[in-house]
Amino acid sequence: DHLPRTILRRRGHRHPTRARHLPPDAILGKRWVNFDAEVSADGQTLYAVDSRFSAAGAPLTADLFIARKRDGAFERTADSDNLLRLVNTTELEYAPAVSSDGLELFFTRVHEIRAEAEPRIWRSVRRSVREPFAAPQLVSAISGFAEAPALSPDGLSLHYHARVNSRFVIFRVTREPKAGEVHLNGCPQPTRKPSPPARRPAPPS
Repeated sequence: DHLPRTILRRRGHRHPTRARHLPPDAILGKRWVNFDAEVSADGQTLYAVDSRFSAAGAPLTADLFIARKRDGAFERTADSDNLLRLVNTTELEYAPAVSSDGLELFFTRVHEIRAEAEPRIWRSVRRSVREPFAAPQLVSAISGFAEAPALSPDGLSLHYHARVNSRFVIFRVTREPKAGEVHLNGCPQPTRKPSPPARRPAPPS
């Protein structure tokens, strides 16, 4: 008898009900987890992931959400689902990276976690922090297995890690300073593009 004993308490009751054994799947089974937290440059907004994990430790679902600081703590915003309605899908979205002005969002998307999966990095933009992000597009300068983008404060460099010959390597793509904007899905998209298109390893620190 080595199973943990779980105490059940009914809502509104001061005293617990009798203890009983629960099977391992009920104790260690599908749980909701938050991870991949990204805090805005001004420290007032949190971007993170809602995910349901299996007992084996693999994410079954993953969607981004937004929280804002209030009285020293982050609280999920009432409009979070609306702001990200074109970003979150039935696939797994995680690892958000947000520009310093909050108008550009990079993240990772993959259909499911499996050995042969190839997560990709996507980009979405908006005109105002009060507006929803537009339908995202793949970052064309990045191909193959790539995830966990990190945007530089000036917005000109994007770091990420890629899988190369069974190893994870950090790469960087860059773009020129913004020279103008065009509209994409109703939101502005800088005309600058990552250059050069080829991936290159980040310099040693």
